[in-house]
Amino acid sequence: MESVRLLSSLGGDPSEVGDNGLTALHWAAAYGALDCCQALVELGCDVGAMDVEGKTPRERAQDKDEVETVEWLGSVENGL
Repeated sequence: MESVRLLSSLGGDPSEVGDNGLTALHWAAAYGALDCCQALVELGCDVGAMDVEGKTPRERAQDKDEVETVEWLGSVENGL
């Protein structure tokens, strides 16, 4: 996703954590934005980051039934 890469190139931190403990990867995963998830992981976002509820981005995607995103994040977590 170009906007994610642009933000990073301008000095934005794609791994920044908001007040609720959510990273951009948590949000992208919850909305099933797989291309955005892929760009964020390429930029170094932690797929195992936990929010204030102890949920990872994959678990956020799972809560929203975003099957393709869940499967992809699971493969990243497992190093596949």
